[in-house]
Amino acid sequence: MPPCPWYYLVLVVVLVLPVWGFNLEPRESHIFSYPEEVQSQGREPYFGFSVALQKQHVDGPAWLVVGAPRANSSEYLPDRITEPGAVFKCSLQSHECEELRIDRNGNNLANTDTDFGYQDLKNYGWLGGALDTQPSFNQRQATAVCAPRWKNQFFPQTYLINGVCYWMNASLPNAPARKKMPLVQNSKQTRNVNGREMFFYSHGQVGFSVHFPDNPTEMIMGAPGVFNWQGTVVRLKDKGPPVTGEISRRRRQAGTIKEYLMFASDFVPNPWHTPNIEDFDLMGYAVTSGRYRRSDELLYCGGAPRGAASLGKVIIFNFPREETRSLEVVQELVGEQLGANFGAALTSADINGDGLSDLVVGAPMYSLKDQPDVGTIRVLLSTQQDHLPQLSQTNYHGTRVSFGRFGTTLASLGDLNADGYEDICVGAPFEGSGAVYIFLGSAGGLRTTHSQRLVPEHFTGTPTMKGFGMALSRGIDVDDNAYPDLAIGSFLSGHAIVVRSRPVATLVGSVIATPSSITLQEKSFTVTACIQYGGHRVPRQLAVKGTLSLDSQLSRAFFTDTSTFTRSFDDLIRFNDSSCKTYNVRLVDGPINPHEPIVLKMDFKPVESPSIPILSQPVADPSTTSGVTSRVSIVTGCESDGDDTCHTDLRLETGFLHVGSMDKLVIGSDKNPVFEVSVFNLGEPAFLPNMTVQVAPPLALLLPSSHDCNFPVPGQRTSLMCRLSNPIPRNGQDTVQVTVDAGQLTDASSELGVKVLVTADGVEVQPQDNIVSQTLKLEAQASLKIHGYSQEEQIHYSLDDKGKINTTEAATVRHSFTLVKEGPTPLGQVLFDISIPIRFPRDITFVTIYPPQTNFQGQPVSCQLFGAEFAVLQSEDKGDSSIVDVPKITGNPDHLQPQDGGSINRRRRQADSKLESGGTSVVQRTGDFNCSSGEVECAHLNCQLDSWPRNTHTAELSLKLKIHMDVLADKMPPMAGAVLKSTAKATILSLNPLVAFTGDKMAIIQVGTQIQPESLMGAGVPWWVILLAVLGGLLLLGLLAYGLYKAGFFQRKEMEEMKAQKAWVEPSSSYGTANTGLIREQEK
Repeated sequence: MPPCPWYYLVLVVVLVLPVWGFNLEPRESHIFSYPEEVQSQGREPYFGFSVALQKQHVDGPAWLVVGAPRANSSEYLPDRITEPGAVFKCSLQSHECEELRIDRNGNNLANTDTDFGYQDLKNYGWLGGALDTQPSFNQRQATAVCAPRWKNQFFPQTYLINGVCYWMNASLPNAPARKKMPLVQNSKQTRNVNGREMFFYSHGQVGFSVHFPDNPTEMIMGAPGVFNWQGTVVRLKDKGPPVTGEISRRRRQAGTIKEYLMFASDFVPNPWHTPNIEDFDLMGYAVTSGRYRRSDELLYCGGAPRGAASLGKVIIFNFPREETRSLEVVQELVGEQLGANFGAALTSADINGDGLSDLVVGAPMYSLKDQPDVGTIRVLLSTQQDHLPQLSQTNYHGTRVSFGRFGTTLASLGDLNADGYEDICVGAPFEGSGAVYIFLGSAGGLRTTHSQRLVPEHFTGTPTMKGFGMALSRGIDVDDNAYPDLAIGSFLSGHAIVVRSRPVATLVGSVIATPSSITLQEKSFTVTACIQYGGHRVPRQLAVKGTLSLDSQLSRAFFTDTSTFTRSFDDLIRFNDSSCKTYNVRLVDGPINPHEPIVLKMDFKPVESPSIPILSQPVADPSTTSGVTSRVSIVTGCESDGDDTCHTDLRLETGFLHVGSMDKLVIGSDKNPVFEVSVFNLGEPAFLPNMTVQVAPPLALLLPSSHDCNFPVPGQRTSLMCRLSNPIPRNGQDTVQVTVDAGQLTDASSELGVKVLVTADGVEVQPQDNIVSQTLKLEAQASLKIHGYSQEEQIHYSLDDKGKINTTEAATVRHSFTLVKEGPTPLGQVLFDISIPIRFPRDITFVTIYPPQTNFQGQPVSCQLFGAEFAVLQSEDKGDSSIVDVPKITGNPDHLQPQDGGSINRRRRQADSKLESGGTSVVQRTGDFNCSSGEVECAHLNCQLDSWPRNTHTAELSLKLKIHMDVLADKMPPMAGAVLKSTAKATILSLNPLVAFTGDKMAIIQVGTQIQPESLMGAGVPWWVILLAVLGGLLLLGLLAYGLYKAGFFQRKEMEEMKAQKAWVEPSSSYGTANTGLIREQEK
């Protein structure tokens, strides 16, 4: 197969260094606390309620400006001016904070002769409640700080909460602050509307929010209390000829505008003329600006969190030419939830990198189901020129913490990771001790998940911070590493933090296999892994750690020198250079799917060095991957027809082994059948062949050891899947033997069935012969036998002088039965039925039945009595166990044989003969009470035995009967007596008629008790009989001895012959001694 271009690929990644998730580094942050030398008061000064970063010029000093709106000022005596608020400048070099001299005048009276006369009331004015720094223009920045609760006490006994703002140049702290009070005009504090005086400027609270647009000549401030709290946005602009665009920028840079003319023109639109704004909307609660439609058009935006009947609204607008005209509303966006404070926070940033500003809106009191005040932000994306921003459908909630108020503050960071898209941060100051979330921009908009979450716990070695995230600064590079930094306020604990960013390294990784495709016979190839290092303002060289993984999911390849699936390496790569390493790789032995390429993956990351400052070491963007993959294809050998697909032709041959010549399996036998499957392949190579064997319960399967087999469903052994030889070549075969566990079959089973399915990768030419079902016939072998006896063989009664039965006492007998199962087949159900004669017609009962004692496998058996009721056990009988304790019967002993023959018949004959010898003219016959006779009625005791195991077991039953002799006295001959017989019958109920059966399905026995008079009791043998027997025996013995004598039995013929021989041999002894010893030995 020719190598395809997708068998290897190269990915460009921005590497992640897993320290805090992104490049804002809390371990090297600046943490400032409320200065101790400042006069204290009885409550928190809210140091950190507002923050802003400021840098005068490149390589110049950097500052942090912090607002503390409830602080006492060192400029005033606290008992004269209480908590006017203060602003502090904190040096990032000396790590010290000092108060800015914003306004050294006290509560003075000014401009009394004009319409703009006022008298300060700075007490509780909240100086530092809003703060912003201007983007750098010609290496200069202006800073604005506001006191929205500043009051004008020009009129006696009347406080006008107009609000005030100050702005100053970047040369903090020595630059003078210029005071801006656009709402102090006395004639506009109220306004008559249709004969009714309405609040106009009197409660305007200008400076509730402040923002520097992307225009060096402007500053906007929110005044949410103007005109009966409808609210408006106030614009401050340079005085002078209306010069716009780049000419205005150059004029400012050249210093042609005097400082007293900067932001000297006030423009306060009257919201009464704007239909989109209504009473109590609080327009101006938050403000921002941006180029939302065109790059050459600056638009403004104000939040009205009480607008739209408390749903909240945001208005994008342009200022009119006159204050008495309506705002030029471009777009209005309404919130989705009542009381969510939609519009309470705003920021603008080019999130999708199209050159236009995108708008982010906060709704900090947005609630989820059962989670109040979680908070959310919404994003309006500007997608193309001359079109309005479109609302994104994504809702952002942070980590969804109740009362966390995610979205209370928003700020634009700039391009935090140097990827060409601006990023934002979101504050949730009431999420625990507070949290700040970083969200990255992308071509598709704001990413759905945050890239970093900062909480006070990340800042080690610091005091406890609370209200963390209440203030966020713009992103400004304060350490000249070309990456923006961030300031965060923690107002409840009185802290302000500067978190600096780290550079981002760009790594290009590649993994190339040679060759890019292999066969299963070759199994070897080489891997070359390369990493190239680059980035924006990064170090000249970078230490990188890489990990190369071979087929991590399936582990089908390994490095030949280490025999491992993974290996790590460390390398030092120079900027704009690359490093490569080559390794030899081999495939493992075993089944491999040729259609799943061998996956090669390399992960890499920079390594921190303790000898290099942390802020100089690169980190990475968590939104991108940190690895590269490549694939090695496997050639199948099925490409001759131009198609990679293998056309297989699998066939099955199956059969049962070790089942005997009759091809039947005896249910319960010790041997389990073995099912053999042979798989043949007559087509192209069959890769990844699998065989599935299935049986139905109660059958089960055993795992064969010859193949890799498993049960697909854990705990269920009725389905088995085996991996066959991979591949099965053309004309090849594979054989598997599977043992079938038939130990749970019973007499109710019908047949043993096995289903086999074989599959392989590719296209099967004849799929119909890939499935085979085969059955094995079953045979049941079992026999039932019953042994029984009466523990009381005879019951006697007396006769009176007239020969009648003379007894009224009841007699108690016990009939015991043992049911034996022979044969290997387990039985599902056996019915054990005992029939007992109990009454004569007309309901004359002569036998009472007590509850039986039973024992089957150590447990009692449930029995039901039909035709009678069990008698209540007497106190002397209640100690009897419900489990009978009778001998286990394994043979057929004589004493357990039925007693209606043998001894019972002999006693009948004795009774008859004695009646005859007694001279009775009428011969009396012994009575026979059994259930086969129509003279008596019987009760039936049914006991059902379930789940009889295959091993031979017995079931015992003992039945106690009480015979009422007073009733029987009139129903049997007094001299002959009677026999009471119970009949036991056992029947197999669960036999399957489709299964061959060998044995006895039924067994019957009768057990009887002899009832007779005492006169028939056996007597001793007379003495004369014994004497005659002895004499007869002696006579017989004598006759026998005489007969043997006459027959010559007592003659010793051999002895006589030996004596005659001795007499002949002794005279010749003098001729030698050779025979002497022999003859003497014979004599002995």
